[in-house]
Amino acid sequence: MPNFSLMRFKDILIHLRLPFSVFLLPIFLLGLHHQDKTDTLQNLYLFFILHFLVYPASNAYNSYWDKDEGSIGGIKNPPKVDQKLLNTANLLDFTAVILSYIFFGISIGFMILAYILVSRAYSWPNIRIKKYPILSWFIVGFFQGAWVFILTLIVGNTEIGSKQLLLAFFCSILLWSIYPITQIYQHEQDKKAGDLTMSRILGKMGTFYNTFICFAVANLIAYFTFTITELYLFCVFSLPLAIYTLSWYLAVRKNPEKADFKHTMTMNVISSLSLNACFLVFYFI
Repeated sequence: MPNFSLMRFKDILIHLRLPFSVFLLPIFLLGLHHQDKTDTLQNLYLFFILHFLVYPASNAYNSYWDKDEGSIGGIKNPPKVDQKLLNTANLLDFTAVILSYIFFGISIGFMILAYILVSRAYSWPNIRIKKYPILSWFIVGFFQGAWVFILTLIVGNTEIGSKQLLLAFFCSILLWSIYPITQIYQHEQDKKAGDLTMSRILGKMGTFYNTFICFAVANLIAYFTFTITELYLFCVFSLPLAIYTLSWYLAVRKNPEKADFKHTMTMNVISSLSLNACFLVFYFI
């Protein structure tokens, strides 16, 4: 049973993993770039709801049920959790749904609610999508990628056609590329917890191959959907990530212990900085 007197405000903040929201920001920025009608205030509302309410609540909810003792995404030494963390997640999610309805109406409110429910099903023991590695890999990529991209387009009164759907797939395949490699250092911990993750199925080398294949497909989609300038910028901004991932792959081939927390977090930072910078430039060109 959890100790309900443990958590301090600082511990709760750590489990919200607010910096982790930056890793998901590229999808939102690309969505802004492809909006037909940009409303700055509406976009700020959506940014706040997603990155300061929905994503942190999802992190907290996942941490509450997993009760990890080893390193998890963005936290090397996670504090012990208790009921206060679950209460915080509930409050943030409730606020997100109410504000979505107030600012955007029932359709966007429903999409936010659907994201929250799926996110909770990912961790909740009675369903725990997380224990189904292929399904969880697909769902995480779909909702954090395509779903958020389409959500951002709808806020921008954008007509959804074949190009927008292809770009939504592009967003998801970026997540399908990165998600398993963020699990690569957790194999022993996941085995102990009984979680068969996508990365454990693929193995360490297979996890890298999945990243390379998915990213190659993403580049192919970019070739057909980006302008020449956008494609050039995407290749330039992606170069640091490609170089680092390839060098890390070669290091892990020689020494599997290199598939550790430090290298994973470095890759996350590089991918976040590269893609955020790229899509931010897209927005202003």
